[in-house]
Amino acid sequence: MVPQSASVPIRWHRVIGLILLAALFAEGAARMAIYVWAGQSYRSLAVNVWSPYGLVRNNPKLTSPGFVINKNGFRDMRDYSQRKAPRTLRVIMLGGSTLYSGLQAAVFDVIGTTQRVDSGSTMAQFLHDRLAADPEFAGLNIEVINAAVNFNTIVEVGTAYLAEYAHWNADFVIIAGSANNFSRAMPKGSVQRRDWGIMTWHPWRREFERIVNGNDLLSAIDGGWRALGDHSAAAALGAKLVSKAVDAGFGRQAALARRLGIQPQSTGTMTPADWDEYDKYVDEYLGYASAMIAAAQYRHQRIAFFWEHLLAHIGDVKPLTPDERKLFKANFGPSSQLDAAFTYRARDLVADFCVRNEVPFLDPIERLKSHPGSIFIDYLHYTADGNRFMADFIYDQLHDAFHKRAQQLRATGSDKAVGALATRPYPA
Repeated sequence: MVPQSASVPIRWHRVIGLILLAALFAEGAARMAIYVWAGQSYRSLAVNVWSPYGLVRNNPKLTSPGFVINKNGFRDMRDYSQRKAPRTLRVIMLGGSTLYSGLQAAVFDVIGTTQRVDSGSTMAQFLHDRLAADPEFAGLNIEVINAAVNFNTIVEVGTAYLAEYAHWNADFVIIAGSANNFSRAMPKGSVQRRDWGIMTWHPWRREFERIVNGNDLLSAIDGGWRALGDHSAAAALGAKLVSKAVDAGFGRQAALARRLGIQPQSTGTMTPADWDEYDKYVDEYLGYASAMIAAAQYRHQRIAFFWEHLLAHIGDVKPLTPDERKLFKANFGPSSQLDAAFTYRARDLVADFCVRNEVPFLDPIERLKSHPGSIFIDYLHYTADGNRFMADFIYDQLHDAFHKRAQQLRATGSDKAVGALATRPYPA
């Protein structure tokens, strides 16, 4: 009789060892892949970090070949000290993705490959270069800080300014991000329901509630995975690849429609709000703007508001390049004309508000009417040349105010003697 072979016990120490070896191999491979891709060692793939004020900030540890975030959390190539050095002209720019210089991924389906704007080619960088080249600022330090965060509305910008950036002692504060507040027609009854635009929770607010205040299983898994990603390149890269795969899956149908030239269809009839109701929505925006103006004047900072135009709203105004023409056709939908009417209504109300409060309203529309070059890289954001164009426009609009401040800095060598000018009208 052949004896039955005894069952072989599982050697758990070997199993655990193999698992650990595989994990170490995956971690090493992930770190090597990230280094080849980004040209730097792995620190984090998280784009944002949470802030007590204004929901999120740019992650200073972001590992990316194109998006450089300094230690202050600014989209900038250099680091800054909150305490401003003497004889320094400081400009701080706040806003959303247009100032940040984002890029809609779908642009590759419309015009093919395009160059992503890096941190050295934003409006803030070009404005710095323009000021530094002006002989009037010889001998002065020039700082133009890009504090933009993608998807910021006036709610996040206003909160961040009042709680944080007002204390950075800037000479000039430029507020961008208008397109995140005004870009579409508002449905009737929205103000009463408070279910539209800046009256609603920001999508980040829902994420914040889930991660910070949530105590269910999903919150625990989400928080644990984020913590793991802060220390493990393999975990962070895996999460990023899964996210990209999901986005690609959901975006495949839309991308195919763009390639075929199919315009999106309306999902239903929307009754637009009348102007009285819409004006109440705009007035909510102006409430935040009023608070920022008051804080700026109290701190003797000169504040200005920059207006962003969507390509679909000005395609018949600006001379379009061939690439811009393709982008315009891809983004001009069934309600574009109605959306433009509401957006221009908001623009006019904000402009009038700025005139009444004696602060500059920076609207580049007149210059865009005669500019034949390529400004837009997608439906809203700018090419590097577009950022330079907008920086030159801002410089020209604030030229006299910039020069007056330079004279004060040169005369006093400090930030004294500014208060007497703080409440005077800005130069035209």
